[in-house]
Amino acid sequence: MRKQFYWCAGSRPTLAACALLFNGCLYTTHHFNTGRLLEPGTSTLTVGAGPFRSLSYGCPELPQGDYTESIYEIKDSTGTHCRHYQYTRDGSGNGSSQDDSVPHVHSWNSTLKGSLGYRLGVHGPFGPFAGAEIGLHLEGPTNPASAEFDLKLGLPVPKELPFHHSLSGGLGIGAWADNSYFGEYALSRAFGASDLFVNYRATYLASQLSDISGSESLRHFQSRRRLIHQASLGFMWTLPDIPVLPDYIVPLAVLTYPLAPMGTDTPPPEYLLDDHVFDFSVGMGWTFK
Repeated sequence: MRKQFYWCAGSRPTLAACALLFNGCLYTTHHFNTGRLLEPGTSTLTVGAGPFRSLSYGCPELPQGDYTESIYEIKDSTGTHCRHYQYTRDGSGNGSSQDDSVPHVHSWNSTLKGSLGYRLGVHGPFGPFAGAEIGLHLEGPTNPASAEFDLKLGLPVPKELPFHHSLSGGLGIGAWADNSYFGEYALSRAFGASDLFVNYRATYLASQLSDISGSESLRHFQSRRRLIHQASLGFMWTLPDIPVLPDYIVPLAVLTYPLAPMGTDTPPPEYLLDDHVFDFSVGMGWTFK
């Protein structure tokens, strides 16, 4: 039976809304790539979910004291800053004030992330490659959501060895200024129809929303790309063939370094993006032959 999937089909306003929705330019984290390729004509549909942690910045909370004070945020030509205003009185009742810059503080935010992936085997062994497949991956929130397209090529392995590996290349739709491009290598150790796998992805990340803030008035979208590294460890557990139920489940852990700014506000000068984060997710999928 032929199965078809329609994305954002409908009127022009619907298409425009979908185009804006998938203009997210942050990296994805649901990389369920085992290095094993699909047979030509075989397809999979994978649904993923898990917590997503992001680093944000803000002004510090007010310390306790016996004086009147406030902390507020200002913006100038050098960026965004926090200002600490203090007003005190001495024993004679005379008052004095002080207005100083204070550094931003960093905090972690956590939310639930979901993904939907569709893959199709398009070619058997050819030349030095063990086969080829293509894929579409949708994931969000990624400032706000991301759409990725990729081509995966299987690499040769001696038949007596229970390993699979592959090389992938693709692009992610960015927000107006440019797009993301990535390359990925995946390696798995087969245990029957299941796989213990690792993969590494290098992403030349598209400019973020904060990088192009104010570009509308300048009529120029300045490009500012970043190189992001991600390493994944997971296990694809193939389940018994039971109608309707998933054909496989994939627990996954991903390490991302460095991080990119979230939101639309320009980060302060001292905002460091060289931190890292671990993300965990679970995917489940169905195979169609």
